[in-house]
Amino acid sequence: MARIAVITHEHDRFLGRRDILLRRSSPYMLFDILAELKRRGHSVRVQQGLSKPVSADMAVLHVDATVTPTDYVDYARSFAFCLNIGAADISKRRISGALSTKPTAGKVR
Repeated sequence: MARIAVITHEHDRFLGRRDILLRRSSPYMLFDILAELKRRGHSVRVQQGLSKPVSADMAVLHVDATVTPTDYVDYARSFAFCLNIGAADISKRRISGALSTKPTAGKVR
């Protein structure tokens, strides 16, 4: 079975608090997908920050930021396969072709 590393920023709260039955929860859909992968026998490790690198067959870059810090992207590239590496910059300037520009004086668009 595959070993999966989920790379989160050191300040992200990917894992929520435990409920009354001591089960963890998360506001992210990925949490539920990972639970299903665990049920199917895969091992999943959430790596919060970069201080303790892990060994895994694949990684999921899950940093809750518009632009992922370069050191996280570099670390994610060290895995043979990494999901979301192409979404390291989701700023409007990067992904949208419908950017508004400042109109020039006297010109009407």
